[in-house]
Amino acid sequence: IQGGILLAFGLFCIPFLIRFLVAPSVRIGVLVGFGIGLMWATKITALIIWLSWALGGLAALASVRPICCKGDLLVWIRAAMRPLVMMAGATLATALFCFSDGFRHPAGFLDGFKTFFAYTVTEGHDKPFGYFTDFLFRPRMIGPYLDWDGWILLAIIPGLLLLLRSTL
Repeated sequence: IQGGILLAFGLFCIPFLIRFLVAPSVRIGVLVGFGIGLMWATKITALIIWLSWALGGLAALASVRPICCKGDLLVWIRAAMRPLVMMAGATLATALFCFSDGFRHPAGFLDGFKTFFAYTVTEGHDKPFGYFTDFLFRPRMIGPYLDWDGWILLAIIPGLLLLLRSTL
């Protein structure tokens, strides 16, 4: 399953993304682009991760004072434009290399790009609404083992309750 590989490439990107928010540079942008390209080549659902990073990045920019800009968002955007273009270029180049089998089959890149727009679920892969969220709330016994993805709720729910208590 490619999920572990996708996670590894995502974890590769995170420290560079944080550094990019604080002080954007071409070098850091290329490293992030390389990781993002590998994520794309690994699993198309990387798009979900990228969207969450974009939302998290916007929230972080609202609370972090980037070194280069002293908190001015427009100055940060101007400083980040060239690095963002290089990040996009590194992403495309990495994905092109991976999808085209080392540039031997360029049509593979087009197929990889098309999946963003023409994703179809194959027979047996389709899941009913709520299939994955059900794992959070209903533990299952698989043989002698408890299979429950909701263990994270044991940390999230008390944390939310403490947060609500402190704001009331």
